Amino acid sequence: MGESDAPFPTQDASLIWGAGREYVDAVTRWDYVRFGVIPKDGSGDYDSDGAVSAFDYYFAAECMGAGGPGHDAGPGCRFADFDGDSDTDLADFAELQVLYGS
Repeated sequence: MGESDAPFPTQDASLIWGAGREYVDAVTRWDYVRFGVIPKDGSGDYDSDGAVSAFDYYFAAECMGAGGPGHDAGPGCRFADFDGDSDTDLADFAELQVLYGS
């Protein structure tokens, strides 16, 4: 894998997907697909640009809705897990508010 030239995703970033179809008798689950710099766990900085902004808040809020106390939020939400307990809950949201704008 190469190194990213700059923080990603940006507000105008886009991906073009192609798909085929086939029937497979299975249950699947999507996780986040990340391109660019992976944010540090508990940083609150989703796009790794050095600041916690409204852009980061959008993704953190999505993680809060998908997680909750005692529910593993998954690797795509580790940046929003400030207390390191693998979930994203109100304790993490309180820390995000402290860091917002920094």
